[in-house]
Order: sequence, then structure tokens, then C-alpha cells
Amino acid sequence: MRRVLIERYAPATANKVLSALRGVAREAWRLGQVDAETHARIRDVQGVRGSRLPAGREVPMRELAKLFRACAQARARLRQQTGLSPSQSQVIRMLIERGLAALETEASSPRKR
Repeated sequence: MRRVLIERYAPATANKVLSALRGVAREAWRLGQVDAETHARIRDVQGVRGSRLPAGREVPMRELAKLFRACAQARARLRQQTGLSPSQSQVIRMLIERGLAALETEASSPRKR
């Protein structure tokens, strides 16, 4: 059982399942449905050790550089199209961000009745 849990689940999840199984075995023993030896053997199954990698991936420096270049080029094109100065673009960006943040806050707050 432990081997199957190790193959299928993250260590924390496998340990939660093992803990639940130990609890079921304890109750079965208390109700007389499992003998003491079986209960002891289930109780002695060791937990799973290990760790998980965080979600996502490591982005290589080359890829990051390409992304930053693409952003800079898009920003330059937008300035040419709109005729806005960098400071004007910055003000508009801040206003948009603040507006989006306000909308997100409003959407996530509980509604009063």
C-alpha cells in the first residue's frame, strides 16, 4: 500500500492517506473487527519522506532576456502609435493598474444586503 501511495501521490498527500488508514484501523480494532497484531502492523507502516518541487519551471536567462526585449519593443511601438511621452505612459499605466485593483477588490469583497 505504501509503495502505491509513493508512486501516485506527493509525500504530504501520501502521509494524509496513511494517517486516515491508521485511524480506520484503530477504530476497527476498538470494535473488535481487527485483531491486535493486524492493528499493530498497520500502525507500524512508516510515513513517506520527501519533498516536492514548487509549481512552475525555471526560466532560462536567454528566455527572460527575449521576454524583456519583446516588452520593450511593444512599449516603444505603443509610444510611437499614441505619441505619449514615457511619463504620460507611466501615469496611464498606474491608473489602469489602480482601476483593475479596485475592480478586483470590489469583486472579491462580500456584498452587503
